[in-house]
Amino acid sequence: ESVMGDVDAKPVFRLLQGTDYLKDNRLLPKGWNPGHPDAPKVAPVGVDGDADFTGGGDVTRYRVNAPAAAGPYTIDVELCYQTLGARFAAELFAIDVSEVRAFERMFKEADRKPVIVGASSTTVD
Repeated sequence: ESVMGDVDAKPVFRLLQGTDYLKDNRLLPKGWNPGHPDAPKVAPVGVDGDADFTGGGDVTRYRVNAPAAAGPYTIDVELCYQTLGARFAAELFAIDVSEVRAFERMFKEADRKPVIVGASSTTVD
């Protein structure tokens, strides 16, 4: 997800108000190279210290306290893609013009269920 900031480094969701990225931690394309001459123009923002955030993937760890005697446990995960984030939509829908109202109607009537990009399942004792 990317979040733009204004001149005061406050989050904004209108393109013309953004001066910089406060956060941009989208998954990078496989083979992305931070040494490429154009890398500074498209580099992620806010991932300092995340050593496993690399081109083509990232690792997220969850720790869950669960009684071993109740296992085994099955863990299902899904990576979902959402075309329009709730914060961006709210900011957009605050603008009262006919084009935005028309888009808002279409948006609210659309199937906004996130697209599953990938899924995995494992069982642990």
